[in-house]
Amino acid sequence: MISFLKHIKGSAYFLATFLLFQSCLAYNKNSSTIEEAFSEKDMPVKIITVDGNKYTLRWFEEMEGNLVSMKNVKREYLNKKEIVQIVLLDPAPHVVSLDLAVKHHGTFQLLTKDDKNRYNSHKFIWLSENDEIITGYKMKGKDTLTVIIPTDQIEMIQLKDKNKSSNHTTGLVAGVALGVGIIILGAVMANNLSFWYD
Repeated sequence: MISFLKHIKGSAYFLATFLLFQSCLAYNKNSSTIEEAFSEKDMPVKIITVDGNKYTLRWFEEMEGNLVSMKNVKREYLNKKEIVQIVLLDPAPHVVSLDLAVKHHGTFQLLTKDDKNRYNSHKFIWLSENDEIITGYKMKGKDTLTVIIPTDQIEMIQLKDKNKSSNHTTGLVAGVALGVGIIILGAVMANNLSFWYD
């Protein structure tokens, strides 16, 4: 019985940890504009196309009539003034200008120099430019995926509903806690009954 309780306790810790990192997302039923979705930085956005495809993105760039995003990447922001050199690594390493780098997809090695005259090297798979800031995109794993959605194929853009999402997460946590409590109570009662009949 003690072994069973330890197993339940371990499961409860696992579920509690899982819930801390997982949240239930709810989206607004009304469609939003691209500008509204773009203004919500790092907020989940659901995009539904006219052919029924659904995409959940945390960010996107608008480029040449398309929404472009990448899944499983980490973004880094650099000031243009800090960039000393950009090297395009594919197919053979060669130095390129910033203008060419932001128009080209490939693997880039950037050399930057900070205000303390220290040099740093950065490796990115894509670069984008916004005024004086360069955004570099790094792969998190081997399953990085580029998503391109033509803007004329978008049927609906739904933003995350913050209130409903937190209510769903609260309900899920309460439900799991109640379920674990019932299992432990049942185990304790079964242990007490077996004690009296032995």
